[in-house]
Amino acid sequence: MTHKQLVALIHKRLHGSVTHGDIERVFTEFACITADELGRGEIVTVRDIGTLTALAVAERMGTNPKTGEKILLPASKRVKLKPCVALKTRVQ
Repeated sequence: MTHKQLVALIHKRLHGSVTHGDIERVFTEFACITADELGRGEIVTVRDIGTLTALAVAERMGTNPKTGEKILLPASKRVKLKPCVALKTRVQ
């Protein structure tokens, strides 16, 4: 499902009581706030979805797939989602 399809589905489920633009603004703010919080090392919990955390990944050796050359990949952060029980149950 694309972002546009998700916005349209939410609009439909709310019977048009909220505009597409309002839904877009909520998603944009949610994404910005979540990124800011994760960047500060905070944990973000979204009810009925799960918990988002930023994990530090140490620098490591990797391989360039085109040339086969060994390269050093710098340290970085990754985002991990630990789904809640409600989400796991609905998916299964």
